[in-house]
Amino acid sequence: MTAAPEPVPGQATGRAETPARMRLRTALAAGLVLAGALFPVLGAVVMVRWALADIPHVGYDPDGASPARIAVLWGVQAASLLAEICVVIVVIVGCLRQRRLTVLGMLLIAYTSAFWMAPILNYTYWGVHISRSTLYTTAWGPYVPGWHGGPPERQVEAVFLNSWLGYVAGVLWLLGMIAAVKLLVLRRRPRMRGWRLFLAVTALALPVDVVLEAPVVPSGEYSYVSAIPQLTLLSGHSYQMPLYLMFLTGFCWSALPYLLWHQHEKSDRRTGILHTLAVLPRPWRTPAQTLAVVGYVNLSILTWSAAVAFCATLDASHPLPELPAHLR
Repeated sequence: MTAAPEPVPGQATGRAETPARMRLRTALAAGLVLAGALFPVLGAVVMVRWALADIPHVGYDPDGASPARIAVLWGVQAASLLAEICVVIVVIVGCLRQRRLTVLGMLLIAYTSAFWMAPILNYTYWGVHISRSTLYTTAWGPYVPGWHGGPPERQVEAVFLNSWLGYVAGVLWLLGMIAAVKLLVLRRRPRMRGWRLFLAVTALALPVDVVLEAPVVPSGEYSYVSAIPQLTLLSGHSYQMPLYLMFLTGFCWSALPYLLWHQHEKSDRRTGILHTLAVLPRPWRTPAQTLAVVGYVNLSILTWSAAVAFCATLDASHPLPELPAHLR
């Protein structure tokens, strides 16, 4: 018997798509383009309302932190800024080399466009607390429709880590997943795809987030102030790490974006969302594909924010007894 021919890169493999499946894929692509146009508009409305509000917008209050803690926090902020600059450089260089906006470039735009959703973590209950000993801005959560959380004076957003520029670093979660899947999965099974790849990527969501987030939490930049003790590392401390929340972060910030990236950069099947939009005329193709990626990532981060906010309602009965001075 002769071996089956190797699939040609860029050529569809397997069974031909049915018309119903093609219509579903087209509708999904159109929906993501619409979402990609809608989310930035909603974000702009929220941010304009916040900018025009008669409240302090920028702050830095390290009074409760020791000199050593201040040094650590500024070190973390400097490292975060350096990482974000490196991410932007890597993406720009990749786009220049290929003379097009790459999928990674679209994902960077998508991550950055979602920063306005940062306060949704505390939409109803206080679940994640940001230190005022970092450079911060007053939260714009109260200007998100339906807000039930605390006043903006209580909640702040760190400039370099948790919002604003911090969402640029979302690409690091994607790069971490790319490296983990390549080393632990595709090296042994290079043609893995479909539900098997989904399960493998999902299993790596928690380890990827722990590797990226665990070094930051003890610095005091932020704290998970409520957590279920049985599912939390170092429970009861300001640097506790709820494993279920870290899994959600890894899944929504790295696993889901990775699946999109893999579908269009590594798969030999041309059935992805961006391939669907490739039939558009050239002037419309890249903008439509970018909007689809923006919609996809914004929906992923909205899912993460809503899930964390929901978990905060379950965690409310397990608050930290007291916050250290540098976190107040």
